[in-house]
Amino acid sequence: MTKEPKKPAKKTSAKQAPSKKTAAYDETVADAFIMEVDEEVKNDNLKAFWKKYGLFVTLCIALVLSATVSFETIKNWRENQFRTKTDAYIAANFGQSNADMIAALEKIAAGNNGIYSELARIQIADLLFNEGKTQDALT
Repeated sequence: MTKEPKKPAKKTSAKQAPSKKTAAYDETVADAFIMEVDEEVKNDNLKAFWKKYGLFVTLCIALVLSATVSFETIKNWRENQFRTKTDAYIAANFGQSNADMIAALEKIAAGNNGIYSELARIQIADLLFNEGKTQDALT
């Protein structure tokens, strides 16, 4: 009997054409992996940026906040100063005799009260003129 050589069995290829489901799954896994790597790279870049410039950024924020608080504080202080000067000028013009008004206005005119000093001088001149003291009103 002669032995016939055996024909090798058909080998199934390891590289079979992927099915649509397998390809979609592989693509999804690859996308998820790429997104995770991308996220890690972004986190690393942010950490590197913060390590390099974090102190500078913090100081800039502190400087801006300090400047803003200082500006608002000075603005409120100036408003209070103007309000005080305005109240003093109004009080000097109401409910007093001419002599008392002149004394109060002279006090305002003598101080460093900005426009109120000039207004007080004009008001004093008007009061003196109305009293018939024209020469005193002109000085």
